[in-house]
Amino acid sequence: MFPFSYFSSESISDRQISILIHRVSMYVTIATATASPENRVNRTDPTICKMIVMGFTGQLRGWWDNFLDDDKREAIFNATNDKPGKGNLGRPLRAGRSDAVYTLMLTIIEHFGGRFTNQYENIKTLLNGLKCQHLGEFRWYKDTFLSSIMDLPESKYDHWKAKFIDGLPPLFAERVRKSLRGSYGEVQYSEKTYGQLIVASEVNRRLALSKTPGRDTTFNDLKIEVEHLKREIVSLKQNQMISNHRISKIEEKIIEIPETSFTSKVKDKDLEYFENDEIDKLSPTEDLKRDYFLGMMQIVTAHKWKIIGARYYIKGYEQYYGPLNRTLDYRSPRDKDGHGTHTSSTAGGKNVPNVSAIGGFASGTASGGAPLARLAIYKVCWAIPKVGKEDGNTCFDEDMLAALDDAIADGVDVISISIGTKEPQPFDQDSIAIGALHATKKNIVVSCSAGNSGPAPFTLSNTAPWIITVGASSVDRTFLSPFGQTVTPYKLKKKMYPLVYAKEVINSNVTKDLARQCLPGSLSSEKAKGKIVICLRGHGTRVEKGGEMKRAAEIGYILGNSKTNGAELAADAHLLPATAVDYKSVVQILNYIKSTKAPMAYIVPGKTVLHTKPAPYMASFTSRGPSAVAPDILKPDITAPGLNILAAWSGGSSPTKLDIDNRVVEYNIISGTSMSCPHVGGAVALLKAIHPTWSSAAIRSALITSTGLQNNVGEQITDASGKPADPFQFGGGHFRPSKTADPGLVYDASYQDYLLFLCASGVEDLDKSFKCPKKSYSPRDLNYPSLAIPSLNGTVTVSRRLTNVGVPKSVYFASAKPPLGFSVEISPPILSFKYVSSKRTFTITVKAQSDMMGSIPRDQYVFGSYSWNDGIHNVRSPIAVKLA
Repeated sequence: MFPFSYFSSESISDRQISILIHRVSMYVTIATATASPENRVNRTDPTICKMIVMGFTGQLRGWWDNFLDDDKREAIFNATNDKPGKGNLGRPLRAGRSDAVYTLMLTIIEHFGGRFTNQYENIKTLLNGLKCQHLGEFRWYKDTFLSSIMDLPESKYDHWKAKFIDGLPPLFAERVRKSLRGSYGEVQYSEKTYGQLIVASEVNRRLALSKTPGRDTTFNDLKIEVEHLKREIVSLKQNQMISNHRISKIEEKIIEIPETSFTSKVKDKDLEYFENDEIDKLSPTEDLKRDYFLGMMQIVTAHKWKIIGARYYIKGYEQYYGPLNRTLDYRSPRDKDGHGTHTSSTAGGKNVPNVSAIGGFASGTASGGAPLARLAIYKVCWAIPKVGKEDGNTCFDEDMLAALDDAIADGVDVISISIGTKEPQPFDQDSIAIGALHATKKNIVVSCSAGNSGPAPFTLSNTAPWIITVGASSVDRTFLSPFGQTVTPYKLKKKMYPLVYAKEVINSNVTKDLARQCLPGSLSSEKAKGKIVICLRGHGTRVEKGGEMKRAAEIGYILGNSKTNGAELAADAHLLPATAVDYKSVVQILNYIKSTKAPMAYIVPGKTVLHTKPAPYMASFTSRGPSAVAPDILKPDITAPGLNILAAWSGGSSPTKLDIDNRVVEYNIISGTSMSCPHVGGAVALLKAIHPTWSSAAIRSALITSTGLQNNVGEQITDASGKPADPFQFGGGHFRPSKTADPGLVYDASYQDYLLFLCASGVEDLDKSFKCPKKSYSPRDLNYPSLAIPSLNGTVTVSRRLTNVGVPKSVYFASAKPPLGFSVEISPPILSFKYVSSKRTFTITVKAQSDMMGSIPRDQYVFGSYSWNDGIHNVRSPIAVKLA
């Protein structure tokens, strides 16, 4: 038996350990190739590789004690020889392994043991072609451990260990450093074994080979769910990321999307939204890494280089749930959900005439925000086992981090992430915030959805100041029926049917409160048959309610808003005649039912109506500020169209995603901040093409300060209930892409400015190379294009810095609309800019007016704004203030 019992990492040199490691690595391979079936324990290629790398990079004891379970130890023992206790190999390496595993094994043998095999030529050949399609976590191995690091003298071992961490993917490395950092902020390499350098990392613990019994809750904090509109249940929906890579001409950008991916069918009709004749004339960009194309050449070719590459990330998901159920999702970058196809086409789909949703709704020409952009797909979200497709997908921290690492390494220009956490996360625990900060260091613009947890306050996701946080609002298009809105094209056979309230047709074992919401299984088919039923929003998804009505009544139903939903009507492609009505109409319908002996109703198919008023208004589902994590930063930043958005859809999914829905559509109408986020991603792609040298902060500033506050009837934008909306719903306002290219002035910020902000916020270890200065900073000192003061006690003065991106010899004049009960003074009130890129600093002083102190509510924010105007540009910034 291999002598683990007497092995001690304290009594043996690293060089001797390496010899043992190469033997154990060989044992692992042999165990997998030759062990009897009853001893095999989930030994897939990726599993073998993880076992090898844990033994190889860790000192052996930590690997053996902490990483392997009893079954895997026994399998290694059994593989050494038919007779336990001998401790020799007993068998040669078996051929037939996958190239990736075989190559890694031979490389380890050669590196540690010399050329004692006859496979040297094979090693050279395989190494040259090694693409690591199953070994993404080993890319650092080729770059680090096959270098001269292994030849350093023992006096340099701490340096070796530091280089080991430096060789890891940057986000992973930062987690390792953080977990190892001592009280003085330094990593004590001399006190850490290589096993500790790995095992101590929170991220790598999530890579554990076997799921420990009784510890399912360990992973609950890792699940990140997409901001798709199904906000009436606790969990959210899939994920999507869009990144944009600069090519040579305006609009020829690459938009990258880690998500449920994109349409899976490779047919001309399915791909037309992703094809572009002008792009096809261009050669694919060279600075995007070629390994994008692993396993994707057929699809990429079919898409004519519109989609220039795609990857998928599933390790975190499968560590938690086990192997993917391939009836639920594709184990590839293909989209079986629809959300990824929808958001990617919103950001970068080409102009396509004569398209519509099911039933001909929203017909016309569809176009993404940047129709000449290229797309790179990073799929990180997957179907949840034993949960209906309509209830969404889930995305894991580990998979998100890996995708962000790759997107940054691939050199994208924009990343747009329609993902959010259920609860706001501190920046040093938020993988999106950490990844976005690394992206910002490379001047990559990151746009994220604000979340779908409104209208409650403090519900925002993705509030880091280096992220563009996007809320959702309506467009000026509705789908009117005589009563409410609908996108269901089905007609009733008769003119009138009995109308009942759902709670009157419930099953005997269901409470009336739940039954009036038409949740699955709640309605009695016998009682509901032949009737039109009115159901209320609340628990469950809207399409689930439609599915229950299809099962129980098969006639039609009316979906009524709650008071919270107000006048917001989300259009869904129900399976039967249906219409959605606002809260006011719900009250009228219920009064009609109560006051009439035999209430009757009829549902007429809707029609598309353009230029409706008022528009836009804020969707009730869009998450609200203030930020629970960083109250000194006003969030969200802007709002964009996210209600009833038409875009491409996957043939792998039905328009409702219900199991009983067998319809296939090419375009679909859905809602959520997932839909508003890629609108901004497309706009940023265009802005990056026009201004390739602008920083990510400058682009965010241009978006925020050029927004609009009025709807199409000349009044302030309202919420779904008709009340005036505020900056905690829309940030600067509704985005106006045509204005962002020439904002006049921008509030710029650097990567170091964000690190100083983090220092002021008590987060000091997200960048090991940066030490927080002794000088005291406030989070509100960040040069941000808005101002939030969450606890004003007397007077607050804040400094800001403007950069001229307009024309030389510009003069700007300050003005302010103070929040009620406060004064706002700007000094100096006039700024002159002699040159383009000239910078000027000014201060904003906010003071509570003494004669108004009694009338200012201490538990509520009040809002205002200040502006700089040169007669052409109006550079406006919102203000939010609350008394201490």
